Amino acid sequence: WTPCDVHRGYYYYCVFGLSAEPPYDWAPIKCAFINVVGDKPPRLTMHPFNATGDQVRYSVYMGQSLDIVARVVDNPSDSILELGVSKIDVNNGDKLRARVAYVYEDVSTATVHELALMPILVQPDLPPFLGLAVGGPLNETYTALNPHTMERVVTFVPSRMHSGLELTMCFLAIDARGFCPRELPGSARVGDGTERCLLVSVHRCKYAMSPGQHLPHVAGLFETSWLQLFSLNPLLTTPEVPADTETIVNIGHRHVVGEGQYLDSVVRRFGTSLRDLSFVNAELSERMRAQWEGALAVGTELCVIPNSCATHV
Repeated sequence: WTPCDVHRGYYYYCVFGLSAEPPYDWAPIKCAFINVVGDKPPRLTMHPFNATGDQVRYSVYMGQSLDIVARVVDNPSDSILELGVSKIDVNNGDKLRARVAYVYEDVSTATVHELALMPILVQPDLPPFLGLAVGGPLNETYTALNPHTMERVVTFVPSRMHSGLELTMCFLAIDARGFCPRELPGSARVGDGTERCLLVSVHRCKYAMSPGQHLPHVAGLFETSWLQLFSLNPLLTTPEVPADTETIVNIGHRHVVGEGQYLDSVVRRFGTSLRDLSFVNAELSERMRAQWEGALAVGTELCVIPNSCATHV
């Protein structure tokens, strides 16, 4: 017996033995109590590449690369139908959503109206600006031999335009109905789903200088002078010498907004421009204009690359 979702409930099965020859003795009746419960949704975990545990919050510096593994596991009698990106929200105003499409499992019989349609998850297209890529699994052979597991690998490489970027990326995992009859309609074979989100924040005003890079190179990336960066990183006594190891450097001044401050006042104070300010603060995008056109919230942190020759202090 292979109980399916429609068979949830309590069952008693009793058996007895009867001799085929006289005196036709009876064996004691034995009963089994069976409780058929619903299939539990798959378990979805996330962890850094080459690490274990379950982690949903991550931080990364511009210039680094972040790899995250999303892994779903179900009971061995079940199988995973889908593991994909369901939505992405970014603090620059971008909102990406997946959609569900229905397809015929057998196109040769697509004209038969009674044929059930199979739902599939159509993931959102990832804009190149985000520097996001989703691939996987880590081990294709293992995944093929164990259909109750599935993996996706998220790679995020924040660029020079991602200072202060925050994104929420959600995955949706859907399982099947285990060994339930294959003649069930396609949509009836889709089991439960689990959705979990990971949160990634890019450090504001800081850049990870790779081995071989030097401060003048970083200054060129952020369209400023190496002398300006040199003043922001007093511990770097030899700015022209390439770094031996990864080095975290300040690319601007972190300004905390005071009461009654507007972006215009910040621009005048530090001798910068709105363009330059939005370049190093991801949330100052055109989509979010309504959030920063008026007075800024007290305590808001901004990255500012000051121009000492044009400040109005």
